[in-house]
Amino acid sequence: MASAIRDSLGGDLVWHRSELLSETHTSRRQNTPIFPSFADALGRKRRGSCAWTHLEAALAVLPYAELQLARRDRGNAGPRTLDRLRGLVGHVKRSAMRQCLTRIVDAIATRSGRRFLRMVLVAYADRLQESGSFALAIDVHRCIIRQSRRRAGFNFGAASRRLGFCLRQSGRLSEALLVYEEGIEWSRRHDDPRALVHLIIAQANAYRVMGRVADARGLLHTALQQAITLGNPELILRAAHEGGIVAIEQGRYVVALTQFGVALDALGEWKSKSARSRLLNDVGFALQHIGLHDIARKVFFSVHLTAPEPTTRWEATINLLGLAVADGHEDSFHHFRRALGTTALPAQLLEAYWADVGKGYIRFGEPEVGRGYLVSALRIAAEYDLKDRLREVYLTLMGLPSSEPEMPIDPANLSPTIQRLIDRVEQVSESPPVKRRSTSRGGRPMGATGT
Repeated sequence: MASAIRDSLGGDLVWHRSELLSETHTSRRQNTPIFPSFADALGRKRRGSCAWTHLEAALAVLPYAELQLARRDRGNAGPRTLDRLRGLVGHVKRSAMRQCLTRIVDAIATRSGRRFLRMVLVAYADRLQESGSFALAIDVHRCIIRQSRRRAGFNFGAASRRLGFCLRQSGRLSEALLVYEEGIEWSRRHDDPRALVHLIIAQANAYRVMGRVADARGLLHTALQQAITLGNPELILRAAHEGGIVAIEQGRYVVALTQFGVALDALGEWKSKSARSRLLNDVGFALQHIGLHDIARKVFFSVHLTAPEPTTRWEATINLLGLAVADGHEDSFHHFRRALGTTALPAQLLEAYWADVGKGYIRFGEPEVGRGYLVSALRIAAEYDLKDRLREVYLTLMGLPSSEPEMPIDPANLSPTIQRLIDRVEQVSESPPVKRRSTSRGGRPMGATGT
């Protein structure tokens, strides 16, 4: 595939030049891809397909962007090369990706400065992330960091949070923790309390997924207190939301709902559709586990239909799948199983999907098929060090109880606190659907934040 791109650019740069290699900490071998996930993905796509046109153009454009970030005076391409880059970008079939790459080429052509170029690259990475292409977003974030971290005015705290989130969603938790630790050190050194709290919450999320729930709980208690001191509703929402997820992991569902109530209060001040959808997913999960299945199903359907981010919609679909298994609704189980059957899910969501599909097949009379899915889920949990999930899937495979039983609550005798939360959730979840291109865990809480 590399030769095809070189030919389309008349032999111009697609891989590292020696001058760029001297400024980065990548391999000095010839023909080493600067953007390995893009190169790998291109090799697996059908030539001329929608994805292929995007990846081909990106692999041509991005190295020039990196050169310009590295050496502003020498990184810009000549007119002939720019025309060829624009030609490749013009053939990208996905309009959102075409627009992002066009902005990058324009920034290269006008030599608008490193700060502006970083902005358009971050926007491109965000678009990749929103589409669930976390590995590609990681390549772009790493490019920005390796060429900018020593530049004056570069916010490494925010950059490390973005990169860490994509690593975490890809199941690369150890790498994410290293990135967060660097970001935390930078935030303390530069006296940036907002970035520091963001990163502590993200670090706690990674610890929780790795099974270090006590460590996560301690960090989140500190983060929530600092967020309240700062008076920042976004940070309060994120810390309280993640604290509720930790309570779920410990089987403390009423405590989780209390934490989610704090998060809902903050959501009223920090109006974010993405944050609302992620929060509602986890509220529904807690409601399911105190026996309020009908209300949980309504919440999951709302997120399934209205969430702006594909990953949040996929999570809601997996939650509906798990609820169908729990309630013994075989038709619904197969409906939601098929809805995600051909979707390229991130590692954590894929593990959750396969685990619930496995449970469903076992419940509905096909145990051999079900065990096959559970073995696949077990392999993902082991590969990505998802310790709690590894234990749960293993126990399910052995035919043993894999989690704490539900603690059913009589819907006619709800506490005032739970009833108020349900009323607020129903009000929030009745917002009109957002416009999106397609609708393409039971689930389990996947995380409070998109960054």
